[in-house]
This record gives sequence, structure tokens and C-alpha cells, in this order.
Amino acid sequence: MTSSALVSTANLSIGVWRNKRRRECCHSYLNLPSEPEKFQRAVRLTHYRSGELNAKNRELMELQALAQRRLKNNRANFADGMKAAKEVKKDLEWTQKRVK
Repeated sequence: MTSSALVSTANLSIGVWRNKRRRECCHSYLNLPSEPEKFQRAVRLTHYRSGELNAKNRELMELQALAQRRLKNNRANFADGMKAAKEVKKDLEWTQKRVK
């Protein structure tokens, strides 16, 4: 057997395996209606989990917004504090010059 024949045989067997796998997957999906209770339970569970994830996502977004507001306020307070500290330093330097 030539190498090209081996390659084509290997490709054919891979193609057969893929087709068989596709049929198995489709068959399992097509058999879902034969077990409607399991399917309905899976759908309900999926909806429930989706709702939980959406709620957590909303909560995280709210917490992120709160953290950003707090950070903005803290930065403003820090800037005010630095401004006051510079003024105090300036006043102390002026006072020290007058005392000497």
C-alpha cells in the first residue's frame, strides 16, 4: 500500500468517526423529548442559574459604582487635606521668619 493510500484510508476513517459522533450527538438531542421531565427540569435549572448570575452581576455593578463614588470622595478629601497642609506649612515658615 502506498503512502497516499494510507493517508486517504486514515482520512476516511477519521471522517467516518466524525460522522458517527455527530449522529450520536444528534440522537441524544433528539431523544430529549422522550424524557420531558428531565428536559423541563434542566430548562428550569438553567433559567434559575441565569437569574442568579444576572442578580450577582447587578450587585457587582452596584458595588463597583459605590466604590467609584467613595474613591472620588476620598480623592477630593485628600486633595483638600494636602491643600490645607501646604497652607499650614507656609504659615509656619512665615511665622518662623518673623520670630527670628
